[in-house]
Amino acid sequence: MNNPKVSIIIPVYNTAPYLRESLDSIVNQTLREIEIICVDDGSTDDCPVILSEYALRDSRIQVYTQKNKGPSVARNLAISKATGKYLYFFDSDDLLFNPEALTELFDLAERKNTDVIYFDSEVLFESEKAYQNRRHISENYYIRTHDYSEVINGPQLFAEMMKNGEYRCCPPMQFIRAKHFMSHKIRFYEGIVHADDLFSFLCIAQAERAMHVGKPYFKRRMREGSITTTKSGFRDFYGYLIDYTKIHSFVSKNTYPDDVDFQIKRYLEAIQNNMRANYSSADDAHTWEGKLNAKERRQARQILGDTANAQADPLVCDTKEILSRYGAKRMMWQILKERFYPLAKQFFKFGIVGLSSTLIHLGVYYLLVFLGVHYIAANVVAFVVSVCNAYFWNSRYVFARNAGDGQGGSVVRGNGGEQVGGTAAQKKGEARQFAKVFIVYISTFLLGTGLLYIMVDILRISEWLAPLINLCVTVPLNFLLNKFWAFR
Repeated sequence: MNNPKVSIIIPVYNTAPYLRESLDSIVNQTLREIEIICVDDGSTDDCPVILSEYALRDSRIQVYTQKNKGPSVARNLAISKATGKYLYFFDSDDLLFNPEALTELFDLAERKNTDVIYFDSEVLFESEKAYQNRRHISENYYIRTHDYSEVINGPQLFAEMMKNGEYRCCPPMQFIRAKHFMSHKIRFYEGIVHADDLFSFLCIAQAERAMHVGKPYFKRRMREGSITTTKSGFRDFYGYLIDYTKIHSFVSKNTYPDDVDFQIKRYLEAIQNNMRANYSSADDAHTWEGKLNAKERRQARQILGDTANAQADPLVCDTKEILSRYGAKRMMWQILKERFYPLAKQFFKFGIVGLSSTLIHLGVYYLLVFLGVHYIAANVVAFVVSVCNAYFWNSRYVFARNAGDGQGGSVVRGNGGEQVGGTAAQKKGEARQFAKVFIVYISTFLLGTGLLYIMVDILRISEWLAPLINLCVTVPLNFLLNKFWAFR
């Protein structure tokens, strides 16, 4: 079909008992200008036969086949084939039981010019065992009771839903503009469970126009043996680890209003708690270290904290264990490397930025004086320019932290791999952050001036030595204020 309105993406794996009913709920939608992209993920039941049957009957259905690689790989393959104006991700055992769903969502998205529309879902428990496996999910779990019908930016909508306990990371409950999806290069992380958590966060966090419509268009099936209801120890733990580190990395490159930042931290804490609970309840947790690479082990240690220590697991080694394994010298080097080296490196970068700002300050000052500007005005302009330079480089070069460093905070930083949505809320946050930086530099400038006066005029310290002592006080103070306040 040329120029379909919606591309419906369906990964399929061993869901033959439910596949016909699921496909019928899609092909019978009143919106006819759709393409249905099914990817069979190496099914060993009758799914390939059923897909071929439906593809022969309906030209809108495309079927692709791959070896079993998981739903994320299947979805990403389908994304590469999609040509619709909007994307809708659907699971092959669920139902879009309202035949008007896609028509209403498409019309609303066009009218409101949204990047993402969220809607609700009913829950269908196939058996008592499926219910017991997901007891925290009630029949109304996916029904939101608060009003989110106003179009706002995605981070703010996320914060509102989190505040009310109604944020749900379920792709089949999202109607996404393809342009938004493609421009931010959003994809499903391959090879993990809980990829929906990461996907959904990146989608809402970068949306400039998002809203919710309070209609349960979708019916989610809870059945035995599905990814949703199956617990698998290390797989769950590893999925949460990837979710946490990738989300932390993303938010550390952006700045948000305080209410949004607070809810993001709550969300990360919830993922962290899931990791800890999964780790604490596993009988084989002591074997997980060997399944992680060095970077992942370091991140897991920082996230787990005392949980792993309580179990005396190698993911978090105590001092005696490190001594016995590596020896005192190597232990000291490891501590220096992991604790003090990053801070010293950051302080060195801060010093380079400070030196460049000083040179810029002097350059602008002398240029303006040469052009006839009064020296006081020239000094003020030079100071402002130097602070702008310091803010630019500090935010992108010095205090832009990566996930897994054990520190919270949000810092604006560009990234060629992830295009960050420049929402009004984010810009407001950046302005507030810049104001903090400005206050820090003014405060340390005034403090330095006062200290200089005390040392030279009162304590009679040499006017050549006093500035050096002054720098030893103001530069570390400036660094700490920037690190723990302005860029926190």
